[in-house]
Amino acid sequence: TQPAVVQDGMIKVSLLDRFCASVVEALCLAPDDTAAARMTGEDFIRAVNAANLFVIPLDVEGGWFRYHHLFRDLLRSQLEQRHTPTEIAVLHMRISEWLESQGLITESIEHALAADETMRAAEIIEAHRHHEFLADRWYVVERWLALLAPNVKRERPELLLSEAWIASCKHQMTRIPAIVEQVESVI
Repeated sequence: TQPAVVQDGMIKVSLLDRFCASVVEALCLAPDDTAAARMTGEDFIRAVNAANLFVIPLDVEGGWFRYHHLFRDLLRSQLEQRHTPTEIAVLHMRISEWLESQGLITESIEHALAADETMRAAEIIEAHRHHEFLADRWYVVERWLALLAPNVKRERPELLLSEAWIASCKHQMTRIPAIVEQVESVI
């Protein structure tokens, strides 16, 4: 019973575990939308809250929300029925770009992988690994690397060097020479 623009937004937003007005706009507003088809993220959140559409607030300020998990599953099945895998991949990449711009790197990597953009996920890791290493959060980079297939890591010297750094942090010095050999063979 919702307007088409709200229905479309609800279905697209179901790709997210949590959402705010800004990510709704990044995901739902295409540059070629007509003024009549535009809805701000705030408008969307007001509409779904007013209609009591299984939206759960996640913070006191009312900035972040999520759908009830069963409702989200229903919306995701609608998304798969209404959109092609290519269109869904484009949505995942929009989400990934927004998340990266907000410093939500783990989620950004996950959405890049959901879009089957493995190389983009590797680039995100390469771009943000130094910050985590400098903050002594090598374990975060280790989790990011675990998301990638082994063949992707073997092809990228920066990711291999990250593995060597992690091995050093974990005092696994015997692993480092083999990793350095792999780096040399790739280069």
